[in-house]
Amino acid sequence: MKADLALPLWAQTTHILTMLTIIMRKCKQLKHAGLVVVTLVLSLSLPGCALLRPMVMPTSPQDSWPTPSELGYSLQAQQVLGLTYQGQTHKMSVALEVSAQKMTLVAISAVGVPIAIINWDGEHLDKQSPTGMDLNAIPFELIMDTIFYAYWPQPSLADMLKQQQWTMTATAQQRSLYNHQQQSQIDIRFNQYQRPNGSIAITDYRTGLDIALTTIQWITTK
Repeated sequence: MKADLALPLWAQTTHILTMLTIIMRKCKQLKHAGLVVVTLVLSLSLPGCALLRPMVMPTSPQDSWPTPSELGYSLQAQQVLGLTYQGQTHKMSVALEVSAQKMTLVAISAVGVPIAIINWDGEHLDKQSPTGMDLNAIPFELIMDTIFYAYWPQPSLADMLKQQQWTMTATAQQRSLYNHQQQSQIDIRFNQYQRPNGSIAITDYRTGLDIALTTIQWITTK
């Protein structure tokens, strides 16, 4: 059974990926000490770069990502992604498909058009935009990190955790990630997320970003 990627219209939502690309073309991207500084648009009512508030995004442990097959099952999911930063929230639709061979993440605009397609086969990351977006300005690797930490079995995350010198505690309701000083890095809280209207709430203490995933459809097969 294939998931229909044409999700319902989402009125009053922001094309956050498109806006990031537009702004990053206007503003110089900053880099410092291995950290990529990515700008998140929080207020679209102000002109130019004056409205930007920088968010420092840590480097992704991409070299240690698990393979798609390590998820343990095939998955087709449709969800609403909400990003909250400094009190303002932006929403978009996403579709995730995982098979033994490949993981595909699709970002979907408010009119149901795929605007970014990210593929991971366990060795290579491929990023494409049917609309011609500049995907280098967007930290898709860090979005993928969050997906792995939330969905993949804990044993398959051992290399990621080792590379970052992190530890994880996990229950059926929550996963918490700590650095080597036992400081909280990421909290992931589950609320029947495999059912329609179920959710996952993620707090990234490093960036101050809150991520909410609300499930529309969740289909798994062995």
